[in-house]
Amino acid sequence: MDENLVREYCKKWDDADYYNLMEKLNENNRDKYPDEAFEAIQRILISRGVNIPTQNLKSENSPKDSIQSIPSSKPNIRFALFFLAGAVLGIIIVRGFFLDPIEEIAWRLFWEGLGRGKLIDAGTVVKSATFAKCIAGIVIGGLAAAFLGSNLQKSTPSKTDDKSVSQNN
Repeated sequence: MDENLVREYCKKWDDADYYNLMEKLNENNRDKYPDEAFEAIQRILISRGVNIPTQNLKSENSPKDSIQSIPSSKPNIRFALFFLAGAVLGIIIVRGFFLDPIEEIAWRLFWEGLGRGKLIDAGTVVKSATFAKCIAGIVIGGLAAAFLGSNLQKSTPSKTDDKSVSQNN
């Protein structure tokens, strides 16, 4: 096995996301990629804490022989963090632009009362327009940020059918 070629593939695919790498590994297309490419994918995934079973060296593997792995929790954490950031931003936008003066007073009274340990009747809060606007800000902001975050993953390598990493050498 050419260790230099493995390192080149590692460098090329280091920024690729989990799902892209697992797709290549499961596909096991030895006509498209050399053994060094699969070794590089395994090294990258192992360095990310993914448990990788032994890779078949033949491309005629049946679906039952394909690699099955438990998905990494990183995409879930990324989703949650982006959702949380978007929810906070959504609340800030609602608070700054969509609450009328009376709702702003209600907002202040609610949070000041909560800070002093005084709870307002939950039924009254849930029925208010202020609550509805805040929930809408949380949901819309959170989902928008989570969607953007999931689509702004690190760039993936180009999808060329060549067996070598660089044509220039």
